[in-house]
Amino acid sequence: MWAGKAAAGAVIPFVMSGLLDNYGAQGALRAWAVALVVLTAPLLFYLKPRIPISTAHTQRPLSWSFLKKPGFWMLQIGNIIQALGYLLPPTYLASYANELRFPSIFGALLIAVVSLANVPGSMFSGFLGDHYPAASVILISSIGSSMAVLFLWGVTAQKALLVLFAALYGFFAGGFSSAYSAIVKEMKRADEGVENGVVMGLLLGGRGVGFMAAGPMSAALLQGGSKDPKFGFDTQYGRVIMFTGATALFGSCGWMWTTLKAACGSYVDGTKAPVIRMGSTQIQRPIPILRNDTPLYRLG
Repeated sequence: MWAGKAAAGAVIPFVMSGLLDNYGAQGALRAWAVALVVLTAPLLFYLKPRIPISTAHTQRPLSWSFLKKPGFWMLQIGNIIQALGYLLPPTYLASYANELRFPSIFGALLIAVVSLANVPGSMFSGFLGDHYPAASVILISSIGSSMAVLFLWGVTAQKALLVLFAALYGFFAGGFSSAYSAIVKEMKRADEGVENGVVMGLLLGGRGVGFMAAGPMSAALLQGGSKDPKFGFDTQYGRVIMFTGATALFGSCGWMWTTLKAACGSYVDGTKAPVIRMGSTQIQRPIPILRNDTPLYRLG
């Protein structure tokens, strides 16, 4: 699902660039609004349940036990933090390329590369989420996207490296939301009464909160840059770049929480971590997180 959404984003930037060049901002927005209605409204008639709804079933009460787990809230906080910076590169890359005096089509190309790289990134993260804990998948996404922002976007003004940044950022950052299914699975493993849609809705709601707050926050971070910028940090988007890199990195605070609990000798699946004897010294060593079929650290 996430990969399909990203695939459409590989075409839209070029369409919008052409509309803006020919009809201006107002005309482009009106044309896009009409296109959305025309293209999506007919699809509503084909949205049907996959199987008939049974009339003889027992309504199981919803379980909200996952809301009592600190681990869920740490993952949610990381989700909101990551959302604060996630949309900033696609939002500002076109104007950033314009400030560097690149052709306008190059800005659309960068946004298209970000969206296109989301496709394999989402699939890769989804695959990892089927085999590894959600916090580990999020860690990979956070480190990869953060390093791409800080060490490519921030320190270069060359076309080739900007395209490489767009590809790496799209791949790693785009895979963050694919870890939602892994989070839902971990909540279900702890309590079968947890409803998938409730957990997914809360995660998407948190992401929406981050998206809404990102606009005014990024606008406040814009500053005057140098007249002949050689690096991304030299431009008016320098603070935006640092903010994006920081939010991408701290999106992994769920993994940080899990690691901290392990380092402090937290309980693993209801039992204490094994004690290793070395002479007269006892060392409590937690079991490492490996795969979903191995013992995992509790989320709360």
